[in-house]
Amino acid sequence: MSKDEKFNPATRQHYLELIQLAAAHIRETYNARLEAWRLKFDPDSILARDFPSFIFTSATFEAFLFDVSGDMDCAHQAKKALLQLREIEEWFPTAFGPSRNQDKYGFWKRVPQVPPEAYSYLKKHGILSADETKLIEGWLADYAESFFNFHEWGAHNRALWTTRDFARIITLLPRHPATPRWKKLCRHLLDSSWGKWSIEDAQIYLPLWLSKMMHIADILELPNLFREYNMLYYLNYFLHLMAPHGMVTDYGDARWQECWHWYLTCFERGAKEYKNEEFKWAASRIFETKAKHAKPDEIDIDFPFLYECCGDSVGIRKPVSGSRMVMDDLAGKKIVFRNGWEPDSSFLMLNYKGDQDYGRCDRDYLRQTINVPAEKMHHGHADENAICLLMSRGSVLLNDAGYRETLTNGMYRADFYHNRLVFRNEPPDRSEPLLNSLHKRSWYQPTHTERIHFFNFDRWDYSRTRVKRSEEKWEWDRSIIYLKAEDMFVLIDSVRILDDTFLNINSLFHTEQLLNFGPNWFDSRLNEIMGWRNPGDRRLLIWFKPQVGMNISSEQLLRNRMVNYTVYQSLFREFKRNEIVHFCTLLIPHDKGADLEKLVARISDLQPSLNTKGVGLIIDFDGYRHIICLKLDLELDLVEDEIRPKYRYERGEISFGDQLLATDARLLLIRQTENRLRYGFAEASKIKFRNQMIYQAPSTQPSIFHPNGEFFRIAQPKRDWWEDDVQV
Repeated sequence: MSKDEKFNPATRQHYLELIQLAAAHIRETYNARLEAWRLKFDPDSILARDFPSFIFTSATFEAFLFDVSGDMDCAHQAKKALLQLREIEEWFPTAFGPSRNQDKYGFWKRVPQVPPEAYSYLKKHGILSADETKLIEGWLADYAESFFNFHEWGAHNRALWTTRDFARIITLLPRHPATPRWKKLCRHLLDSSWGKWSIEDAQIYLPLWLSKMMHIADILELPNLFREYNMLYYLNYFLHLMAPHGMVTDYGDARWQECWHWYLTCFERGAKEYKNEEFKWAASRIFETKAKHAKPDEIDIDFPFLYECCGDSVGIRKPVSGSRMVMDDLAGKKIVFRNGWEPDSSFLMLNYKGDQDYGRCDRDYLRQTINVPAEKMHHGHADENAICLLMSRGSVLLNDAGYRETLTNGMYRADFYHNRLVFRNEPPDRSEPLLNSLHKRSWYQPTHTERIHFFNFDRWDYSRTRVKRSEEKWEWDRSIIYLKAEDMFVLIDSVRILDDTFLNINSLFHTEQLLNFGPNWFDSRLNEIMGWRNPGDRRLLIWFKPQVGMNISSEQLLRNRMVNYTVYQSLFREFKRNEIVHFCTLLIPHDKGADLEKLVARISDLQPSLNTKGVGLIIDFDGYRHIICLKLDLELDLVEDEIRPKYRYERGEISFGDQLLATDARLLLIRQTENRLRYGFAEASKIKFRNQMIYQAPSTQPSIFHPNGEFFRIAQPKRDWWEDDVQV
């Protein structure tokens, strides 16, 4: 066990003190809150007749504190809050018809959602009278019966959110005649998530789903949950999405810096179960940056469970992994680029998750039941191949789109709110801003996504991910090359046209401030996100490679509840089948006062011999340069004959820069000094530098065969990736 240098593990005492703080605050403001609820309550309004939730929180916190400390003042306050529901309940009947089961809108009658956790603490100590017990248990039974009017199921948050209460009621009323029926429904709701991938693709709702499932398993004493493959998977998934600001990065439906308490619960329970010091580090990091500074009203009603989850005997160990897939290219479909786990480390997260290849029935049911056509089911955004977060030395440089402002479909889920390529099959209306034209289609369009490459090299990290939408006749690869020492990112977006069509293609990036600009670059800065002040003073230079027929400009956009600037490069015209176009963008973090013209002057084009099949770039630094060569057409080297292998070096070779380089590599990266090269590649047979062969895959076995089995000759194979140093 090693101890993190900057903070100590979070403990039960820490969480207890936060619960005490929140309970005291509710006591002080209890009467004022109740009066404010009475003034707002409207029994004839669907959206203004909820129960006052602070009463449930007060009852739960006070009953828990009584259970922990034996303080009778806490017991009396918990009892007062629970029995307050007698008065609250009387406010509801006027909204309902003669049967009192449904209101005039057809909505089922709301029953008091008595917090069963609060009652469980008081029942254990015999605090309530027989009449009070009978009353509350009657409410609990009504609450349990109300679950049969709830028809959302599947591996998502709402199917488990209140099922936790259902599970606790079953344990509190074991002899109730309806308990066997309740158990059946509870198991039904739990089974739709148990051992399954969640259909949530949202930073808020995935930890909510997981934490509720953990709590239900503990209540019903089902320890086998933690032997299911998805439990350890999702805990590691959350861990590797931790960003330098001390929180899991935003993606999908997300509110900046919120929902940290659900992540705390997941990490603490996971650390305790698996004795995992990295999970404990994540919990302690979130505690240090979020919970430690939380206001009383930010302490969630589930904090008593968080207290129970906390294992004080588990130490902390900071993760040491670098850039990686999170966690895979089937269920997670995220990639993070990072150079460390410190608050000032660099971090970029790419989400390439499309319409999922699992949970079909769950997702279809939601599509056909709730009116949220802008969602990628469920709670996801049209953020395929989008950069959701970019940080450098403590500053946020690119952020995600944010969550809706109002029910139900909401804003910010559409593709044009994200840092990505956006496609339309109709030309923009030149009489209005580009973003107005894009806004006319904001419904989600299902896509298929996949990883093409992900490799870690000594000096670079590299990913290539694909989004395909056959209905609109395009597929788009986003390649990201992270120059580690220089702390900059090269993005190459290539689009293959699947059939003759018109396309309007736009490469969008969003920021708050434009500090400076040139013919094909913008210098940008984010000052705040939803009131959160962005620390540090780092800026982001966004450079677009100029190309004939492409327009570069900027516009304002309301995004994430504030006015942003959108900078973009756009192209719209008729395309032919199998045509390939590309966009090349550099994201260069830098300090205030940097020489922007000097940064831009480092970049130069490296012309490929096959202009539409590859793209080359040179970035010069003091004493060395980086050379980047990317093949756009991944089928260039294939032959039509039915022989194996079907690839030929001669067909796939592209030369760059007047024979400076020649290769069939799908990616070639070079760091060049005066007489030495450090190279790395993805999928190559040969690499030539100034006609000198610096790499050739070995050809030792006969490997070309005709379908009839006839042997031809020794073939030239490929290696998937390699890196090395050579003298030139």
